Amino acid sequence: MGATYHYLVPHGYAVVWLACTVWTALLLKSVGVASSAGVGLLVAAGLASAFATCAAHELLHRPGAWDQWVARTIMAICCYGHFVVEHLHHHASAGCVEAGTVPRPGESMYAFIVRNATFSFGNAYSVAEAMRRRRRLSWTGNRVVRSTP
Repeated sequence: MGATYHYLVPHGYAVVWLACTVWTALLLKSVGVASSAGVGLLVAAGLASAFATCAAHELLHRPGAWDQWVARTIMAICCYGHFVVEHLHHHASAGCVEAGTVPRPGESMYAFIVRNATFSFGNAYSVAEAMRRRRRLSWTGNRVVRSTP
């Protein structure tokens, strides 16, 4: 039971999140983004999407092609598609301040978030570009380019 439960939770969250995201888009169309209800829907959708990236992170570490596809799809919808390339590469340098994945001593949370987001996107692009060149693919073969809306 336990293994099945842990396997199904990220998939279940992905299905519920996707349905709620579509529902939110339909509701926003009727209530308007500028209304208080629209703002509340956007905040709720943002929080739900943050948790969806956690489910995608879990699925990204699984070996199955379906799990990998679901993870990539979630991250692309959340406009965080570069994470798929960056995260798998970052395991080689986890915990290194120079790698941009941990805050510098005394660095504020906000400064770290901006620095980390900038670093991770640039690093993911560089890693994907090196893979693309090794495989002699066109510029659209860069996985970061393909996963960014």
